[in-house]
Formats: sequence, structure tokens, C-alpha cells
Amino acid sequence: TFIYRMHEKGMKMDYHSHNEIEIAYVVEGKVELQYFNKKKLSKSLLLPEQLLLINKNVVHKLKFHADTTLMVLEIEDVKNKFIEFLQTNDFYKENTKIINFFKNREPLIKTLYDTASVNEKMKYLIDFEKRIKESGGDDLQSIEFDIYFSDFLLSIYKCYLNRNEQKNTQQ
Repeated sequence: TFIYRMHEKGMKMDYHSHNEIEIAYVVEGKVELQYFNKKKLSKSLLLPEQLLLINKNVVHKLKFHADTTLMVLEIEDVKNKFIEFLQTNDFYKENTKIINFFKNREPLIKTLYDTASVNEKMKYLIDFEKRIKESGGDDLQSIEFDIYFSDFLLSIYKCYLNRNEQKNTQQ
């Protein structure tokens, strides 16, 4: 399960952390990110079509510029259920690099450009979960949700791979 939030225009957050893995997507505007990495303050500026993967328990703060819209999903990872989901899924079991990408706690925060339609998949996933909650859900919807969720995770991983390819072509 996950928690969905939409943050908009001029909002400020104090330093905080989550027990969940947070995925944030900048729809429009700019977001200033500050977080602590080994007791050292790190800062970055996020632009439209960038996404963040923030590992659980990372102390961070976001400041939104006046024209900003940010979509946020917090994926519950109670007792590593999220990683367990990946490890028990046949596709991921055979593709351990993907499991390691989400399991790896370093870097604490990963910043990626959306090169794999993460925005659309995130919106669809959120809408689909709302429909399941409204209708009470059934086994078929649960299977469909797992498929959409897996597709969403794969698109994030593709962004990571594309980032590495872009680095290699620039060198």
C-alpha cells in the first residue's frame, strides 16, 4: 500500500523523515531539497520532469517555489514488505539488479529525469488504487494493481539506466 499526496504552490516543509520510501515527481515549478548525508547538509534544485527516490528514515526538507506542483507517493516498507514484494515476484527474482536498485540505501536520495513516462504511470496507479478502494476490490483488481505497480517501478529503474547511459555518452 502507499500514501499519495499532492503538494502545491509556495508550500514549505520542516525537516522530517518517513518510515516509507518516498517517490516525488516535480510536475511544474522548482523544488529546493535539503537533506543530511552522514551529518553533512546536501542541497539540490529539482526541475519539472525530475523525480526523487528518498529512502526511508532520511531526514529531509522541501521548499516549493510559487509555481510548483509536486506529486508524492510514499510506499510503505514495514518490515521490508516492499523488498519482499520484489523478491517474491518471478520477474524481479530473475532481474536482481532491479531489486538491488530499490534495496540499496546509498545514495540516500536518487534524483532522476523522467525518461520513461513515470508521470503518466504514477497518475494511473493512483487513480487505479482509488477505484479499487471505492469498489471494494477483488482478486483480479489486486493482480492488475500488482502489474501496474511493477510497471511503475520498472519505469523508475529505466530512468536510472537512462541516467547512466547519458553519463557514459557525455564522457
